[in-house]
Amino acid sequence: MFGMNRLKTKIRRGAWYGDSEYTLEFPSTWNVTVCRMAGHDLEPIDDERIRFSFAHPIGTKTIHELARGRKEVVISEGKKVK
Repeated sequence: MFGMNRLKTKIRRGAWYGDSEYTLEFPSTWNVTVCRMAGHDLEPIDDERIRFSFAHPIGTKTIHELARGRKEVVISEGKKVK
Protein backbone atom coordinates (compact mmCIF):
# COMPACT_ATOMS: atom_id res chain seq x y z
CA MET A 1 0.00 0.00 0.00
CA PHE A 2 2.73 2.53 0.97
CA GLY A 3 5.74 0.73 -0.46
CA MET A 4 8.37 -1.21 1.44
CA ASN A 5 8.93 1.14 4.39
CA ARG A 6 5.90 1.49 6.64
CA LEU A 7 5.31 2.47 10.24
CA LYS A 8 2.77 0.21 11.95
CA THR A 9 1.00 0.67 15.25
CA LYS A 10 -1.91 -1.20 16.81
CA ILE A 11 -4.97 0.37 18.37
CA ARG A 12 -7.78 -1.17 20.39
CA ARG A 13 -11.29 -0.85 19.04
CA GLY A 14 -14.76 -2.11 19.91
CA ALA A 15 -14.19 -1.87 23.66
CA TRP A 16 -17.84 -2.64 24.37
CA TYR A 17 -18.44 -4.91 21.34
CA GLY A 18 -15.66 -7.45 21.11
CA ASP A 19 -12.52 -5.47 22.02
CA SER A 20 -10.11 -6.24 19.18
CA GLU A 21 -6.87 -4.83 17.80
CA TYR A 22 -6.57 -2.96 14.51
CA THR A 23 -3.26 -2.21 12.81
CA LEU A 24 -2.73 1.26 11.37
CA GLU A 25 -0.05 1.73 8.74
CA PHE A 26 1.62 5.03 7.81
CA PRO A 27 4.23 5.96 5.20
CA SER A 28 7.72 6.02 6.68
CA THR A 29 8.05 9.65 5.54
CA TRP A 30 5.35 10.72 8.01
CA ASN A 31 6.28 11.97 11.49
CA VAL A 32 3.97 9.83 13.66
CA THR A 33 3.79 10.01 17.44
CA VAL A 34 1.83 7.35 19.31
CA CYS A 35 0.37 8.75 22.55
CA ARG A 36 -0.92 6.19 25.03
CA MET A 37 -3.29 6.97 27.89
CA ALA A 38 -2.16 6.45 31.47
CA GLY A 39 -2.82 2.82 32.38
CA HIS A 40 -2.66 1.65 28.77
CA ASP A 41 -0.50 -1.35 29.65
CA LEU A 42 -2.52 -2.42 32.71
CA GLU A 43 -4.57 -5.60 32.71
CA PRO A 44 -8.33 -5.16 32.14
CA ILE A 45 -10.48 -4.96 35.26
CA ASP A 46 -12.71 -8.01 35.66
CA ASP A 47 -16.29 -8.08 36.98
CA GLU A 48 -15.20 -9.19 40.46
CA ARG A 49 -12.90 -6.16 40.83
CA ILE A 50 -15.65 -3.81 39.62
CA ARG A 51 -18.09 -5.26 42.20
CA PHE A 52 -15.46 -4.90 44.93
CA SER A 53 -14.79 -1.28 43.94
CA PHE A 54 -18.49 -0.38 44.11
CA ALA A 55 -18.78 -2.06 47.52
CA HIS A 56 -15.59 -0.42 48.86
CA PRO A 57 -15.22 3.04 47.26
CA ILE A 58 -12.22 5.19 48.18
CA GLY A 59 -13.05 8.55 49.76
CA THR A 60 -16.82 8.44 49.27
CA LYS A 61 -19.97 6.61 50.35
CA THR A 62 -21.21 3.53 48.51
CA ILE A 63 -23.66 3.93 45.61
CA HIS A 64 -26.34 2.45 47.88
CA GLU A 65 -25.72 5.10 50.54
CA LEU A 66 -25.59 7.95 48.02
CA ALA A 67 -28.88 6.84 46.43
CA ARG A 68 -30.77 6.40 49.71
CA GLY A 69 -34.07 8.29 49.63
CA ARG A 70 -33.85 9.03 45.90
CA LYS A 71 -36.43 7.93 43.34
CA GLU A 72 -34.15 8.02 40.31
CA VAL A 73 -30.43 7.46 39.86
CA VAL A 74 -28.11 7.98 36.89
CA ILE A 75 -24.66 6.44 36.73
CA SER A 76 -22.39 7.87 34.05
CA GLU A 77 -18.98 6.56 33.16
CA GLY A 78 -16.60 8.87 31.32
CA LYS A 79 -14.00 6.40 30.13
CA LYS A 80 -13.22 2.73 30.19
CA VAL A 81 -10.17 2.07 32.34
CA LYS A 82 -8.03 -0.88 31.44
